[in-house]
Amino acid sequence: MTISFNDLNHVCINGEDYEGKIRTSEIGNFASILSKQPVVRNFLIPQGQEIIKTGDYVLEGRDTGTVWAPDAAVKIFLIADANVRAHRRWLQLQASQDPTPEDEILKVILERDERDRTRKDGPLVKPEGAHEIDTTHMSIDEQVQQIYEIVQEVLH
Repeated sequence: MTISFNDLNHVCINGEDYEGKIRTSEIGNFASILSKQPVVRNFLIPQGQEIIKTGDYVLEGRDTGTVWAPDAAVKIFLIADANVRAHRRWLQLQASQDPTPEDEILKVILERDERDRTRKDGPLVKPEGAHEIDTTHMSIDEQVQQIYEIVQEVLH
């Protein structure tokens, strides 16, 4: 299996663009479950770290700043109230005609958070040196602006 990025910086596996396929609730929950497995982590993390060495990247993930790229120049740790996160996810799913109820989304979020916080390898923790941003009451534009300001401050 080869993992690469196309001209749009979309994730490709064996040359096929998987970007749209990896942005679903099912995949996010499945990733949380799989990421507990040492065999999966031992296979994927070294590959990811080799990709990271090839250039400058913006990474997202629950252990990118602690495991995948602990020496990153800029680390952002986003937090938000679980109810707000569930509502945001519900709005995203409504746009794609996914009928999942908001209370079910909240349940999945809380279960995933607990599973990720308590896993043995790469638990969900704030990385050392990370800038924490509470996005509970922020729009996407406000979040992007705050991240941009942090990046500018750190890199310039």
